Amino acid sequence: MSDRAPLIYIHQGNQTPAVVQGFLELRGQMSGEPLGATVFLPRYVPSTSRGVIADFAATASSVIADPESHRLELPFSERGRGRNETSYLQESDPIANRQRFVEGVLAAQIDAGATELVSPWLTHGINPATKNLRASLRFAEEAASHALSTGRPLFFGFAVTQQVLADGDLRDDFLDQLVELPEGDIYLRVRVTPPASYQQYADVAALTGLRVVVEQLAKNGRSTVLPQSGLSGWLMLPFGAAAFGTGINASLQRFAEPTDGFGQQPLDWYFLPQLLGFVLRQEAMIISKVPGYRQCECPYCERLALGGGAWNKLDAGLHYLWCAARFAAEVSKPGRSQAQALQALLATAQDFWTTVQRSSVQLDRRSEPRHLGVWSEVVA
Repeated sequence: MSDRAPLIYIHQGNQTPAVVQGFLELRGQMSGEPLGATVFLPRYVPSTSRGVIADFAATASSVIADPESHRLELPFSERGRGRNETSYLQESDPIANRQRFVEGVLAAQIDAGATELVSPWLTHGINPATKNLRASLRFAEEAASHALSTGRPLFFGFAVTQQVLADGDLRDDFLDQLVELPEGDIYLRVRVTPPASYQQYADVAALTGLRVVVEQLAKNGRSTVLPQSGLSGWLMLPFGAAAFGTGINASLQRFAEPTDGFGQQPLDWYFLPQLLGFVLRQEAMIISKVPGYRQCECPYCERLALGGGAWNKLDAGLHYLWCAARFAAEVSKPGRSQAQALQALLATAQDFWTTVQRSSVQLDRRSEPRHLGVWSEVVA
């Protein structure tokens, strides 16, 4: 990837695209840093995707039309609203019809106006066999040699479960297969067991395994982009990840395995930069009285009513995106290594959490930043 490639991809969620577009414009104007954007193709009819990507491309340095090809593992009715107009989403057997499937995925991204292409994938690790991994490797090879990718940047798309990363043998086998691919960077999703609410992902074995993967790929000349990973993807920037992806919705901050049942009543969550995690709105107001607390100076916080009144979930989400982009920029500043910069941010967060605890502030268990200890261990 180029030196001006983005460190963060902002994922378009269920908000109107104007919300993300406004963020891209404002952050770009105020920081000057390159930003990426992502539109998930199955979630829109093609004409909508084209319009949104064209708008994003006016500001973002990179726009990915993510094919979410793992949706082929779902019944047709669950493949997204674009399924009736997008040929690859109608494929009954992508493995048997590999050439047609890969061509359909590439063509859909080109038609949408993506600045980079991604080869399709199926999720490795959802069953004991390696069929999905072998299929994804063949998809990547097919995409690399296809006329549609000639002259266009191409990522090799893969998705793995957290169990693959946590298991040394499975992880090593996965790595061995990746390094045999043609030259190119990796677009890697990790399917995780989601933590409750807006808690940060903190499975130490999986995150340690992810660090091994991105480090080894970097040693073999391959950068890694980590879509739908949130700040757990940010942790990987010093170790070989070129970028991570996140969005306003919790579902865009992790690639979660399917769960049954209905969600709980939505709560008001505020991202507290000094804890690198979310706390309940009312708790944020209490923490603001703790010694050493620093008021966030992003353009959205002044409109957020932490102390009461109507809660603007969009402004709260944009505040989080602003912080995520700022953290990405902070670890890339010249003068010290990315690892040192990230470790310093984690140490500062740990220190503030200690101060909060000594101040006898009681937080909901879901607000406690238990991820900080895990993250510090992973990046040490």
